Amino acid sequence: RSPGARVRLSRRAAARLPYLNAVLRESMRLYPVAPFVLRSAVSDVPLPGSSAVVPAGAAACVWIYGMHRRPDFWERPDAFVPDRWLVDAAASRDAGRRNG
Repeated sequence: RSPGARVRLSRRAAARLPYLNAVLRESMRLYPVAPFVLRSAVSDVPLPGSSAVVPAGAAACVWIYGMHRRPDFWERPDAFVPDRWLVDAAASRDAGRRNG
């Protein structure tokens, strides 16, 4: 193929490129499309480690950007480390990666 030729990447072919998938996931972790989401509590939600409760009907904001940079969830949270998404690397670290 000539340089600059367009190549269509199928889902099946992409599945055989684990490092490309790791780079994309790490990019989305550091720079999420939606830095936060809003949800409405459908029932009272007790907050772990606290006596506080989010009452039913209340709006709750989940700050995805901040959650993806928490050092208690991620090893080197501000670093671009695609390897954290590879199966062998994720087995022993990065609680955020293990949880989804």
